[in-house]
Amino acid sequence: MSRNDSRRFVELDVFRGIAALWVAMYHDTLRYDEAFLHRPIPLKPFLDGTYGVQLFFMISGFVILMTLQRSRSWVDFAVHRFARLYPAYWLSVACACLLMAVAPLPNQFLSARLVAANVTMAQRFLFQPDLDGVYWSLAVELAFYALMVGVLLRRAVGRILHICCGWLVVVACWRAALASGLNLPDRVGELLVIEFAQFFVCGIVFFDRWQHGRAGAGSWKPIHLVLLLAAVAMQISQVGLFRTIPMLLFCAMFALAVSGRMSWIRRPFLVWLGGISYPLYLVHQMIGYRVIRFGDGFGLSRWIVVPLAIAASIAVASLVALYVERPSLRAIRGWYSRGQKKTGTSGLAADRSAGAISNSAP
Repeated sequence: MSRNDSRRFVELDVFRGIAALWVAMYHDTLRYDEAFLHRPIPLKPFLDGTYGVQLFFMISGFVILMTLQRSRSWVDFAVHRFARLYPAYWLSVACACLLMAVAPLPNQFLSARLVAANVTMAQRFLFQPDLDGVYWSLAVELAFYALMVGVLLRRAVGRILHICCGWLVVVACWRAALASGLNLPDRVGELLVIEFAQFFVCGIVFFDRWQHGRAGAGSWKPIHLVLLLAAVAMQISQVGLFRTIPMLLFCAMFALAVSGRMSWIRRPFLVWLGGISYPLYLVHQMIGYRVIRFGDGFGLSRWIVVPLAIAASIAVASLVALYVERPSLRAIRGWYSRGQKKTGTSGLAADRSAGAISNSAP
């Protein structure tokens, strides 16, 4: 499909590029100084790289509803997600192990148990730390996918907005119980995506609005507004109004984009960057930190070292996308489609919809 295809939601690629670049720049500047030089981060409540991950979560909610609608079974969904996430992730785990062995950072260690847990991507639920700190968001994604598989098994994709209402109610009750001092199991809360549900819900709402807009029924539904207001209110109650400003900005971006009023943001570099956003997210910290430490050792200016670190991360991410992520995606989906044809069943529909060629995970 051409990038100029009118059916494609190009703005979604731009949002991915912005999110990936935001996180990389944060880690290679403020977060590096905090972790290794023990310097406080100025204006951290607004500059926190977690906001870039929140944007990724909204994008994920948008794309996953698209995927659910194309999936004819939970196996279709699982194969699609596996092909998207695991090959590039496994390569990043291998690279992390290699770099930790030959150029370890302070307080890093390797063990067979740690590596084995990280290979699953579910290390958090196996009570093991992440090999690379950026992997934390992948556990959140897996929990969200598990909930969506439940929706698919219940054949309730058509009622997803009402399910989101119930999900937010459960999250609100869980948080209220925690605030009252009730001791609830942490891992169950993580499986319910208690901390980040509001971002996925926003993404789902914006996809539904965009989808109906393309079908000629483009007005906002009352349930759209109710869910968005509830999601924002939940974020304010959790982190305060000031730290909710980025979420409001993201909602405004999506609202304009799904209404067709953000075509001006389709800049080639950002669209291209969105296409490598997942590998960039995976490798930027393990590579960037070492480039910066190397430059610091030679007394190079940060104005030189940080751009070099980001450029090196982008270069490696480009290679991963070109030679690992995309070929493995085609191979796995081709293998699955051939198997479906042999058994006489129809598998996952082709990725013809907007933004489907890129990754939804951070």
